[in-house]
This record gives sequence, C-alpha cells and structure tokens, in this order.
Amino acid sequence: MKQEILRRQIRGEGKTFFIIDGSSYIYRAFYAIRRLTNSKGIATQAVYGFITMLLKVLRERKPDYICVVFDAPGRTFRHDLSDAYKATRQATPEELVPQIPYIKKAVQYFGIAQMELAGYEADDLIATLTHWAFGTRSRGRSGFGGQGPSSAYRGPGCKAMGPPKRPAFYGKSRSGEVRGAPWANG
Repeated sequence: MKQEILRRQIRGEGKTFFIIDGSSYIYRAFYAIRRLTNSKGIATQAVYGFITMLLKVLRERKPDYICVVFDAPGRTFRHDLSDAYKATRQATPEELVPQIPYIKKAVQYFGIAQMELAGYEADDLIATLTHWAFGTRSRGRSGFGGQGPSSAYRGPGCKAMGPPKRPAFYGKSRSGEVRGAPWANG
C-alpha cells in the first residue's frame, strides 16, 4: 500500500527524486575531515560530515523525494560470482564502525527514507530505484559518483552527482567569509 502511494506521488511530471549513496557519503566524510571526537573521546567526524553533506543537498537542491541507500553488511551476490570481488579492499576502519548507527539514526530523524538489503550493495539498489523512478517519469537525481553498477542506468533527465563539495579548511578568508562552517554564512 505504502509503495503504491509513493508511486502515484512520484508519477507527477517534473518531480525530483534524489537517491544518495549513503555508504559513499560515510566514507567521504570519514576521510575528508580530520579526527573529531565527542566529550567521551568517540570519533564523530563521519557523523558530522555526513549530516553536513545531507543538509547541503536538502537546502540547495530541495528534492521532492529523497532516499539514502546503504551497503548491507556481509557478503553480496557479487562475492558468489567472483572470489576476487573486493578481495583487496581494506577492512572498515575501527573508528568508523561505531559512527554508522548514529548516521542511520540521523537520516531517520530527518524523516528521510533509507534502504539497505542483505546480499546487495547500495549501487545495486540505486540502479533499481533509478530505473523505477524513470518508469514513473520523475526527473531523477542520484547523489552518487557514478562509478559502480548504479551508473548503468542513464537516460534523459537522469544525472549522477557526487557529494557536495566542501571547503578544505576552516577559518576566515581575506573577505571575512567563514569557510568550512556551512551554518556560518546563512
């Protein structure tokens, strides 16, 4: 029932549906920001960076619909296709692991749909959602880098986008503008 209601809502011409690769955003945030911790010494830079990027999308792009898609933990069907699949990938950093549940709670707090499915990567779900959205004639916008399987579906009105760019430093520029603090300049 809920899916059918959403399908009818998105069928309207000119609606935008942003699909964000949450796993990609998490890693970008974790590595882009120097170590931040809370009062208990727990790392928080991925949480901060993820929320900052998400707020920027909401504020600047104002999507009609939005969904954040995460990689499910564990093996995927791709591992069964090839033993070499991601064999050289490093393990998730220990400081990142405890931040992921907080990120998912933040997405829930914002009232944003999120998706994760055992046996599939975010890229696979993004490709499926993009295909579905175009079947409903919405203007698709996917917040992913376009490197994986999700880049396979392209069509008129479909754009693959990377995460929002952030200044690489904190502080004031010569003009007095505060950089690196998205809330500082209104």
